[in-house]
Amino acid sequence: MKYPSWLINLIYLGTTTFIILVGLFVPYTVIGSNVIETDKKVAAFYYGWYSNDTDFSQTNPYLIEDTAQWAHWNCPGYDPPINACSTFTPELGWYDSADPYVLEKHLKDAEWAGIDAFICSYWGYNGFEFRNIENLLRVADAINSNLSFSLYFETSMGNLPEEENNQIIETLSTELEYIYDFFTTGGFQDLIWMEDEKPVLFAYVVRDYDASVWSTVIDDLANNDKEFFLVADRPGDKPEYNRNFEGSHQYDVYYPTYHDEYLETFLNIKINCETYDQLFIAGVSPGYDDHKVRDGHPALLREKGNTYVQSWETAISLNPNWITITSWNEWHEGTEIEPSIENSDLALNQTKIFIEEFKSGQYNALTPKRFYAGMIIHMLVALAISWLIWGIYALFSKKGLERLVKLNKPLALIFGILALLISVAGPGYFLIAEIINHSYFEVSGELWSYLLIAAQIANIVSIQQMALFLGEER
Repeated sequence: MKYPSWLINLIYLGTTTFIILVGLFVPYTVIGSNVIETDKKVAAFYYGWYSNDTDFSQTNPYLIEDTAQWAHWNCPGYDPPINACSTFTPELGWYDSADPYVLEKHLKDAEWAGIDAFICSYWGYNGFEFRNIENLLRVADAINSNLSFSLYFETSMGNLPEEENNQIIETLSTELEYIYDFFTTGGFQDLIWMEDEKPVLFAYVVRDYDASVWSTVIDDLANNDKEFFLVADRPGDKPEYNRNFEGSHQYDVYYPTYHDEYLETFLNIKINCETYDQLFIAGVSPGYDDHKVRDGHPALLREKGNTYVQSWETAISLNPNWITITSWNEWHEGTEIEPSIENSDLALNQTKIFIEEFKSGQYNALTPKRFYAGMIIHMLVALAISWLIWGIYALFSKKGLERLVKLNKPLALIFGILALLISVAGPGYFLIAEIINHSYFEVSGELWSYLLIAAQIANIVSIQQMALFLGEER
């Protein structure tokens, strides 16, 4: 059956144009949407691993447990209090995470800034970091702090990712069971961050373990009526990972900020959250400088607070459910918002201002930057190719190709095949670029795929017509 050429052209160009236009509008639709309706919250990653040679053990009023020895300020090459492996100098000095005065100050400052929760770095229930988490909770309980508390499950604890899966499952199950029992029966229930009546737990780089590991452990816990509200760090777009988690975030704000890919990175996280019906968490950070502890990372300078401003403005404009701050006090990497001698309390004051803005729901719309501008150019190129090639085809398909067939049928056949191959250049280029770039292809999910399929069907119809035409002429 032969279809009118105008109908073929209309199907093809209409479908291709629609694909491109959808692509232009979808990012703003995603940005403005609420993946899940929930209260907006802000949490800061908190590190309780610092220690000095003062013993803060006491029975009143907090039942503090402490060991008087240096830890984390004294990494190789440093000798506190002369110097320490910290990018900046805390206003509180080289403090001990068991010092009740320090803990009170942290809690009150965070509460003043409007922070809702601390996400405490967790390296196993036998580690001294966990002992200091208990110290923090004791102080929070004693002063009636309004903060809630969660844990950041450090997946690299004890080189666990290098173990066999059965060993990882055993260790992970033991640790998570302990955490759940501590959260629900440890005497600090009123301080634990709860969502949907489940304790919130963040997990770092979840792809350190196979997805099957997470599935096995989580299913076993659920069978024992122990369910967490799990938030994953970078599960990506893998269904086998995402099925296990109820929210997604990215701890590392440094890399996307330094490489001017913040919007691209967190927009993709939000798209995945929409796909898997998860809470979307954006991350902010005032800067990054880890030269005291490792080599190879150029610093992300604070620029007198401008880096933090940009981080917050972009995060808020993405309309996340929650925002995480990297970090409250990761002094090794220079991401802390805790006041320092060098930076004073600028970041803490900025945090208060931006939290108020975030929770007000009143903020400026996101302006297109490199990611979105690149997307527009990418789509317009595809559209231009589609229209150009079909314009050429429309000019030559009737008279020009007909004359060519009469003069040289093999050449006409070659020309026709080339014309057909070129005719898919628009959506073909678009599809290949989507696959290579990966991130762009996710912008409209399944709808995008269906539209691309529709465009190719239009091309198949066109190919059929060309074949019929050439066959009749031959």
